[in-house]
Amino acid sequence: MVRSFRKTSARGSQQVSARLLKKWVYDCEQRCGHVCNATLVRSAAITLVDVSRKCLVSATTKDRYIALSYVWGQLPFFQTTVSNFERLSKPRGLFSEAQKPPSVVLDAMQVVRLMGERYLWVDSLCIVQDDAASKHVQLSNMDLIYKNALATIVALWGDNANSPLPGIQAFSRPAQMIEKVGRFELLTVPMPLHHVTALSSWDSRCWTFQEKLLSRRCIYFWRDCVYFQCSRKILCEIGGSGEEVWDPSEPGVARNPFPELLRGHQSSLSPGLGCQLWDLEAYKHIVEPYTKRSLTFPMDIQNALSGLITFLEARFIGKMIFGLPAPVLDLVLLWTPAARIRRRQRAALETSHGEGGFPSWSWMGWLGPINHMITSHGENHPIPTPVIDLFTINVAGEVHTIHQRGDGGSTQGSVHVHPYLPMVQDLVPNTLYFQTEAIHADRFRFALDPFIWPHTPQHEQVPNKVPLGPIYDAADRRCGVWFLPTRELDALDGLSNAEAGDAAYSHRDLIVISKYPARCVERGGGGGGGGGAGGMYQHISGRKLEAFDREFYGVEEGEYLLNVMVVGVRRRFPWEISWEEEGEEEEEEEEEEYQLAQRVTVGQIHGAAWRSMQPRMTNVGLA
Repeated sequence: MVRSFRKTSARGSQQVSARLLKKWVYDCEQRCGHVCNATLVRSAAITLVDVSRKCLVSATTKDRYIALSYVWGQLPFFQTTVSNFERLSKPRGLFSEAQKPPSVVLDAMQVVRLMGERYLWVDSLCIVQDDAASKHVQLSNMDLIYKNALATIVALWGDNANSPLPGIQAFSRPAQMIEKVGRFELLTVPMPLHHVTALSSWDSRCWTFQEKLLSRRCIYFWRDCVYFQCSRKILCEIGGSGEEVWDPSEPGVARNPFPELLRGHQSSLSPGLGCQLWDLEAYKHIVEPYTKRSLTFPMDIQNALSGLITFLEARFIGKMIFGLPAPVLDLVLLWTPAARIRRRQRAALETSHGEGGFPSWSWMGWLGPINHMITSHGENHPIPTPVIDLFTINVAGEVHTIHQRGDGGSTQGSVHVHPYLPMVQDLVPNTLYFQTEAIHADRFRFALDPFIWPHTPQHEQVPNKVPLGPIYDAADRRCGVWFLPTRELDALDGLSNAEAGDAAYSHRDLIVISKYPARCVERGGGGGGGGGAGGMYQHISGRKLEAFDREFYGVEEGEYLLNVMVVGVRRRFPWEISWEEEGEEEEEEEEEEYQLAQRVTVGQIHGAAWRSMQPRMTNVGLA
């Protein structure tokens, strides 16, 4: 048999087929129905690039346009600013400057023209980068911008804005190799889309996460081929030939899950929950993978999710505060580390003027992946019962009172009258104020040797290096578990040594957030779907272990497991003590002021063990 190799003669320059791009979008518009054609009802004013006139124009999210998603990278490139906005709005304004738009933008403009469209949205040009007020508004509208776009061009190949889109300019991608065997021609089928995205820088970035989820249709440009993805199918071209093949991805692997989240689920309302269980699961499916991604500037953690935050606020019908939905704050406060994590920045109480940063109680205040082991809902595990009725917080000078599971939201600008609440102007920014039971952490023994791992099949991404440790009571009986968030000794100190000295904190406390009936363990906890909700975990050896010793702690009716948080309580400095307090002895009785604290980690403790230590009521300011 004689074999000969040759390069394809179909469009020898290996440029993308304009006919195929238009066909993909047209077929989806005509045949995929509501799931791919639904847009958000809301509308917002935006700026678009007119690819015919080569300038910026005013528009709304109701207009027909294509969006661009790409990785900015570290290299400087041309952007819209206050000083050049007017010039860029004139015909050919984008080419009137000495510096032109980067390669990825120029190629995206060419794609729009090839598809017979006229308008492109690209963040670096359509958002005035040095206008803070305008930029904040546009970032909050990211859900509208990407959800309402006809399609999103994704620069999957390349790691900065100066990387071109392969296949747009002549000879910008390798030629398709064809092997001729007798009368047959054999060619290489492109890799499945989910394999390609896993290799890209684009799919590892926080900013591109919401762009991927919110887009109705995506056109992915890879090194040697182009993929099309909508909610119903994934297609890929065969090297410039204008032909297409079905992507061989496993069903559901590469499909965008967002339409399912948007459509929701007809689950019944849990009593007093204030939202559907599906909404809570949608929240987890957004936050957990998001925290695995990277940012060039760690302080962008909230801005990079702003569009999805707007979406989630509409789903929960309530305020999102530092990435946590206020109507179910007691549930989402119990997020758990999925790997060793560290603080993103110091909390407000550690700064000289109490200026707000990302608080320790939010996952946004930490670097590293998280999940929701403790509050994972399953068939055998009910939603935990809150023990905190009211949270109060000062966010950017506005005071929010959050009534848990009552009115289901946050009342902006009003202050609930609380017996020991400091004056509003004295509230430390971004600090949660509430009342709950507490016990000094040194009344228990927190074992340093990690010996049990979460048994959660639905969280396969959690590596075994994420251990829990056992908690023992005064009689050295296992009564609970705790998650180790950082290096073990640092966790016990309450703060990373790099963040603050031990002198800043007087002691550690355990505080109660919510509780479960202990009978959840009896009903099959930890089997197939509830995570640690039922107090069942899995030993590294494979044996299933409960969070407490059943020989001493029961699961009878009326008994419960407490979901607790370990906090480092701040020491009061001499200049914070008034002259009336000087010389007074410290009392162990109930405090009449808020003790400022910072989250260390979370865990579970059996109710009987908790009661045996005679907990006290305390007023907490959790920064």
